[in-house]
Amino acid sequence: MWIALAAEYNGSKEPNWRERDFDSLRRKFRKLYGKPKPTGNQGDRLSLRQQAILLAHEAQYGIEKKGGVHTSHDGHDKGDDDAALMDEVNAALFADEVNRTFNGRSRANSV
Repeated sequence: MWIALAAEYNGSKEPNWRERDFDSLRRKFRKLYGKPKPTGNQGDRLSLRQQAILLAHEAQYGIEKKGGVHTSHDGHDKGDDDAALMDEVNAALFADEVNRTFNGRSRANSV
């Protein structure tokens, strides 16, 4: 991955720029990612250095998300159907027990 990135980076620069190897680019990325993200709502007033740090954090988040590190089990409804889901869980787990539920409340009170 880093070798391909170095080839793309070096190909996009002007000929008078010095080529950077993949270790140099990886060190630069890790150094930028290791710095804390700029805080607050600064809008477009971020310096170039702060923009680079923010871009490194966004790139790392994209890499982690693509790799499955960040998962969300809530779906697109943002938890709107949680009550219906709990009813299904309770019905599956406690089908033989009339008033018992997973969260400890009786079914009469869970509605």
